[in-house]
Amino acid sequence: RSCEICHNLGKDCEGYSTECDSPEDQCGMVLLEVSPAPISFRTVHRNCFSSSLCKLEQFDVNLGHDAYFRGRIHCCEEEKCEVNSFPGLPFSQLNGYSCPGVLGLFSEDSSEHEALCRGTETKCIEIVGYRKERFPGDIAYNIKGCTSSCPVLRLSNRTHEANRNDLIKVACTDASKTTPSE
Repeated sequence: RSCEICHNLGKDCEGYSTECDSPEDQCGMVLLEVSPAPISFRTVHRNCFSSSLCKLEQFDVNLGHDAYFRGRIHCCEEEKCEVNSFPGLPFSQLNGYSCPGVLGLFSEDSSEHEALCRGTETKCIEIVGYRKERFPGDIAYNIKGCTSSCPVLRLSNRTHEANRNDLIKVACTDASKTTPSE
């Protein structure tokens, strides 16, 4: 199967086609969004994906301070997949749980704050790594926050993404029950 490969800021990208090998034999598109109120930052990535990544479909990480890191994954039979845009932010009620919260870009060491979990968010997730870019160089990232479920994150050596990402740490723990302040 041949799939389009591209990465860009915004909602779409144009790239080149390449043959994909098993197990990354499905074409896919990932939209990522960082939404610290009141602005948002979006990137799009088209590549060859495995069926296990395709099954993930979406993730939302509450970073605290009304900020979210979200992803939408869509796989298809065509070379160039399309994905629906993001729905509105899930502003549900606080649920009494909390996690360390941080969005560190360009640094794997970032100062933490408390992220107050909402709705069904009862897990804490931590993702630390590097994204290798031609310009301006490697980009470090450190993401921590509340989430509803913990995806299995692995990068296969067969994909282009394994050559562009170095996952240092992926951890998922139960969120802490917060005590109400007097």
